[in-house]
Amino acid sequence: MQNILKKIVTNSINLVTVGFVGYGGFLLGQQQPQAQIDQLLDLLVEESQTVSQFEYEVVKLAEAYEGEAKGQPDEWVWDASAPAMPSAIVNRVNDERFPDTVLGVLLQPLPSGNGLMINALGDHIPEDLSTTRGQQALAEAARALVAHYDGTFVPSHVGHSWATPEAADGHAYFEGLVQVAAGSGHDYFGDRSHAPSVSLRPQARPADPILLALMEAIE
Repeated sequence: MQNILKKIVTNSINLVTVGFVGYGGFLLGQQQPQAQIDQLLDLLVEESQTVSQFEYEVVKLAEAYEGEAKGQPDEWVWDASAPAMPSAIVNRVNDERFPDTVLGVLLQPLPSGNGLMINALGDHIPEDLSTTRGQQALAEAARALVAHYDGTFVPSHVGHSWATPEAADGHAYFEGLVQVAAGSGHDYFGDRSHAPSVSLRPQARPADPILLALMEAIE
């Protein structure tokens, strides 16, 4: 784990400015010369048998990205102008109905106790973060969490839940929510108090001319 994390932070240094405090300390959004970062990472790998909470959060968030949106890496990217999963995660942290920490949200159990709220983290199928795509997920997770902890994270939407359009259609959980944003592969849902003025869901109309005529007559 430590060698993977060293690679993550070293490869991601151009994306995120990070620094270790102590050997197993907390990653902060502090500027550090590259040589100092490498030295501290070496100390962590050689002398510490554990990882910090921040590092663990980075790994679990990256696993959520990879597991929940494997084919939509653009939805891993924290961008205040584009709907993405990090915004939904932070919205949950700030919502009193969910745990008040990132790790608590990521590992929140289902009410039944059988699995986790975030399916990909509760299915006991480990995500491979050693791949190029896995490294990208780790880098984006670190970038979003640094922004969250230094207070510069601005959510791109008010939704706290997500699903593919097919999975959300007819699902009891989403019947009590309203779609507030649409990503490349997932729709994002929030409370009805956040309902947009115009529905984001396309209104399908049948192609059959007889059915169209009946609908127009009813309207």
